[in-house]
Amino acid sequence: RDLDGDNDGIPDVIEAKLPDPDNNAYLGDGRPPKVDSKGRAEGAGVNPVDTDGDGTPDYQDLDSDGDGKNDLVEAGGSDTDGDGRVDNFTDTDGDGLDDAVSPLLGGKPLAVPDGDGDGSPDFRDIAAAGDEPILQTGLEGVGGCVVNPRAGFDPVLPLMLGIALLYLFRPRRRDTEGCSR
Repeated sequence: RDLDGDNDGIPDVIEAKLPDPDNNAYLGDGRPPKVDSKGRAEGAGVNPVDTDGDGTPDYQDLDSDGDGKNDLVEAGGSDTDGDGRVDNFTDTDGDGLDDAVSPLLGGKPLAVPDGDGDGSPDFRDIAAAGDEPILQTGLEGVGGCVVNPRAGFDPVLPLMLGIALLYLFRPRRRDTEGCSR
């Protein structure tokens, strides 16, 4: 199995929020997790995590929190070409992890820092330490009308539409001379 499906240097087990106490990129007991055709870890009782609600699970998303910064960089890795994937990827043992981060080959896994200490790693934290604030506008898949049922729902758009319709179809009063207001 591919232990890093999107090649961002963060093992899928970490991106799925599953236990990896020995930091070897395998589910807690050292064996690869069984995954069904939809990417859900069997027996773990979890669905793939989609931090930014864009319809792409974190293990396939190069920018899990949607803040415009690649997960690879936010996890302490280097991305000189800016594509969000490990540079000069080499996988001699075929496990899907770059040899430089593969614990089985003596590599050092990415640190996955939590810069602001809120318990959420920077690659999942839209407000990580040092990040510029991001204005959420309800565009790009998060808003009143969404295609992805797991995405966030913003009730402001339907509320504004309802108010506009009430105003448009409100009863109008007529004065004594027949002019409408």
